[in-house]
Amino acid sequence: GSLTDAGNPLYHITFVSKDFDIIASTANLVRITDAGSKVYDGQVPETPQYNTSAGYTGTPVFKYYDSKKNELPSAPIHAGSYYVKAFAPQDIHYEAAESDYYVLTISKRDVTVTADAKSKKYGEADPVLTYTVSPALEAGDLLSGALTRESGNAVGKYNITQGTLSSQDYSISFTGAKLIITKGTFEAPVVTLAENSWEYDREIKEVTVTGVPGDAADAVLHYAKEGTSQDLTTQPVDAGTYEVWAVVPENACYSEVTSDRTEPVTFTIEPRPIKITSGSEQWTYDGSEHYCSSYTFSYNGTGSGSAFPATEGISSVNLAVGVTEVSSVDNSFTETDVVFKSNTSAGN
Repeated sequence: GSLTDAGNPLYHITFVSKDFDIIASTANLVRITDAGSKVYDGQVPETPQYNTSAGYTGTPVFKYYDSKKNELPSAPIHAGSYYVKAFAPQDIHYEAAESDYYVLTISKRDVTVTADAKSKKYGEADPVLTYTVSPALEAGDLLSGALTRESGNAVGKYNITQGTLSSQDYSISFTGAKLIITKGTFEAPVVTLAENSWEYDREIKEVTVTGVPGDAADAVLHYAKEGTSQDLTTQPVDAGTYEVWAVVPENACYSEVTSDRTEPVTFTIEPRPIKITSGSEQWTYDGSEHYCSSYTFSYNGTGSGSAFPATEGISSVNLAVGVTEVSSVDNSFTETDVVFKSNTSAGN
């Protein structure tokens, strides 16, 4: 320095030097001015903005904590409420220091989820319920849970609802849709006959229909005589060949279903042989047709007599002699000359 004893006869200065230290201040103040709060975007927050005491030359580091102030291994990405602290390491002017806890908020991102309309037929399994999201989620993100629908399996319309669909990072605005259940169908029923041919007996035969669901309407059998456009719903018993098919009428669950008619199921009722024996007749030849006044009959070994039972549908029988010229001296004819002729419409 400039200390001297020049001009002073009373003193002589001897200077003994000493060292002194300038130590770092403990008064460094670290403050976070912007913790980096934001809306979720799939990225870590930007480095917080901060202030320190004047002259501090170091660079703070930041640590992050959950809502209960448990330290996290790294900066958070997902939506939630967090804390952040700044730690300023010692430099030539200041001791190491740390800030208070500052709140960091990552808000959920708003998205709209729109359910897709779906449909199915009665009896089928439900389709997978799908949806669209707008705006699109961040790459690699998925919503958790699934959509659901109103309960019920009858034909009708059912609301598709949000169900358990949710996300930690997205706030969902949901737009629903409908699942429509329409009347179902099923494989064509199969018609099976116990017999495909029998002799006329006026009996109803067994017809089996299989392949009809239990909750469908009862099958109705239809019949048509071969070569006609008949549509009978009672089983015919008269001789002839017939097609049979099944129609399952529409009900609350199913549309009408008809058995396959491309290869018709048919049955034949064969005419029953009848033996008719005329009585003896005699008349004068006159060139015209004459009828026997008496006869007897038998059929199938089970019936005989002089008249057909009313249940057989035959009201009367005429026995005609086909005569065009005299064939004997006395113009008499026996049963060998008589032929059977029916004047009824029954063909059995």
